[in-house]
Amino acid sequence: MNYPLFGNELDDANQKSRRLKVAKVAHDIRRRVQPKPRASQLMEILTLVLLSLVNRTKANISLGFAHSCAVHPDGSAYCWGGNWHGQLGDGTVDPSGNPFNPTKYITQSVSGITTATSISSGVMHSCAVLTDKTVKCWGQNTYGQLGDGTTTSSSTPVSVSGISTAVSIALGEDHSCAVLTDRAIKCWGREACSQCRER
Repeated sequence: MNYPLFGNELDDANQKSRRLKVAKVAHDIRRRVQPKPRASQLMEILTLVLLSLVNRTKANISLGFAHSCAVHPDGSAYCWGGNWHGQLGDGTVDPSGNPFNPTKYITQSVSGITTATSISSGVMHSCAVLTDKTVKCWGQNTYGQLGDGTTTSSSTPVSVSGISTAVSIALGEDHSCAVLTDRAIKCWGREACSQCRER
């Protein structure tokens, strides 16, 4: 005779069901991904995202134009894909502009980022909010979208000037905006002031 599940028993059953679903999805992904050198790093990130959904923790992953970035639970950041202007943040630049460069299929550790809480990817740049509520950005900086007071692109993270209370960040094509603890919005880069007014 079957009895209904209550309380912790129901929670355990639901958790087991979710884990089985994640295992099946992870298996399907592994089956479809062509093996590449160190591809296990990318699989690790995908697995973390799937597990975070199961365990109801926050997954932080952002997709840009031809690159993507993710925050690991330990605060480190990883990017992969196109690297025209150093938007992977690993200290390198791929001048060929080929987003399908085999060396970039694997996740690249973002240089010096160890305390990230969130990350955002623009068209050719990326930014991360750190635990101390400061912001660091890297990649293309033609319009000052890195926020360091220059228009020099950087393949490693640079500090955004005047931001010390950021709680989240979002990037556009050539501008960046941060939400501050007082709910104010601060933007920088191309037409940054008009972007602020539109919000």
